[in-house]
Amino acid sequence: MPLRVAVNLSARQFLKQDFTLMIAEILHQTGLAPEHLELEITESSMIDVQRATQALKELKQFIICNCM
Repeated sequence: MPLRVAVNLSARQFLKQDFTLMIAEILHQTGLAPEHLELEITESSMIDVQRATQALKELKQFIICNCM
């Protein structure tokens, strides 16, 4: 069974405009498969609903598990 890497994100990190680009670059640099990355997003990350929705849609293309 493959291991997963869980990362707890702050609202500030999650809502940055280049957040998904940063995740894509890290996945590329490390060779970690997207399905092995688990991003833990707090409820406070959803304060900016429009940006949070955009980020979640962008993350969906990477098939990353989002845990709230």
